[in-house]
Amino acid sequence: MKIDYLANQKRFAPTLTRHMYAHWRSLLDSMGKSRQDFAQSMRDRCHRDSLPLALVAYEKHQVLGTIALKPQDLDIRPELTPWLGGLFVLPQYRRRGIGSALISGIVAEAERLRLPCLFLWTPSSERLYARHGWSLLERAPYHGHEISIMKRALRHQIHGAAQAGPSLSPPLDPSSPLVTSMRLIRYCPEHCEAMLALHRSALTGFKLGMSQQEDEADLMAIEQVYFSRGGDFLIGFLDGRLVAMGGFQRLGETVAELRRMRIERELQGKGYGTQLLQELESRAYDLGIRTLCLETARRRPLTLGFYRKHGYQETGRGFYGAVETVRFSKALGARPTTRPCHVARTAR
Repeated sequence: MKIDYLANQKRFAPTLTRHMYAHWRSLLDSMGKSRQDFAQSMRDRCHRDSLPLALVAYEKHQVLGTIALKPQDLDIRPELTPWLGGLFVLPQYRRRGIGSALISGIVAEAERLRLPCLFLWTPSSERLYARHGWSLLERAPYHGHEISIMKRALRHQIHGAAQAGPSLSPPLDPSSPLVTSMRLIRYCPEHCEAMLALHRSALTGFKLGMSQQEDEADLMAIEQVYFSRGGDFLIGFLDGRLVAMGGFQRLGETVAELRRMRIERELQGKGYGTQLLQELESRAYDLGIRTLCLETARRRPLTLGFYRKHGYQETGRGFYGAVETVRFSKALGARPTTRPCHVARTAR
């Protein structure tokens, strides 16, 4: 799956217009908006550096969904701006994490444009947006529906505020060519083979005491294990080669487990692990996670030192199959920090 500006993928506008108008027709009719009006509003979103703008998710020649940033989106609250709006995933592609990826992508765009916050309204998806960091402002009647009006402060605003924010890993040096050259994207199935190869190379020399199928069960079902349960999973590329991977699996409302952190052996110790960890911590915090835990092999002293350096505290020992492990935990909420973003927009 790729995510790009609608301005770059205008070929998908007619299909999106047809499906979205059919889906929202009763509401649009009550607002006095025709199909032609709606089609024009889609054309108006073909910007990259000003509002309104839209993103589209697609695979090859098939559009999957879209989302937009708008200066205005609710006529009963004209004083509020800007807005997230127009989130739509075609029915046959739902429950695959596409909506969450589009939300993350449009938030990244809002942060790039230095917008102070984002508002949205929804008649039925309050819980979805709450998981992505939106807070309820009010509920109001609107064209026969009760809607939730929500707000989210953006990261550069949170980091500049006086109150305590996320305790993320130490900031990266944005001038480092090694760090800035790695492109992180959200996992998609077309990279499964390369991802598994990286994972297997990291296990060289370990006797797990379990079958490969047992060990890789979560990696063969990333959508179900990570995305659909409110977690995330990223992969990193250098010069088109997959060199990094890692994710977090939600265990509860505010707790998640960091899993499958892997960096290609020759690139370890060069800042890529920090970049990946920092992005995962940030995404976890944005999704309401306040505690991250993890488990790693005891016989890897450099890995143990890496997590200690980034604020993880040892909480116990255990076993993964036949491998003795050390357990760590970290609270995300001790101090504010600034985190430069090195994530490719096509990932989100």
